[in-house]
Amino acid sequence: ILLSIKQGKKTVWVVPTTFTAIRTYKSVTSELTKMGYEGLVSAALYYGGQFEFGDENADILITNIDTFLGTMIKNCISHWLFKFLNGKDAVVKKLGI
Repeated sequence: ILLSIKQGKKTVWVVPTTFTAIRTYKSVTSELTKMGYEGLVSAALYYGGQFEFGDENADILITNIDTFLGTMIKNCISHWLFKFLNGKDAVVKKLGI
């Protein structure tokens, strides 16, 4: 999380299973709150073809490997992933780093 904040780039966090993605999302949002970054750095949880929490504008995207690879293959939903991967320094601007 701190590396993402320092680099000022969007982060895609790909984990093996949906269960792990959900637990990782809960952990990340909890840590952001503990560190005082709640509201400054946003996280999103994406699996099963939809955002469960957050949206494509989040600074940290958490997903599982099946969803990540599926998005790379399906042209109809790949546009948001490419937009996310090409994101600019949103975190740096928000934090004033």
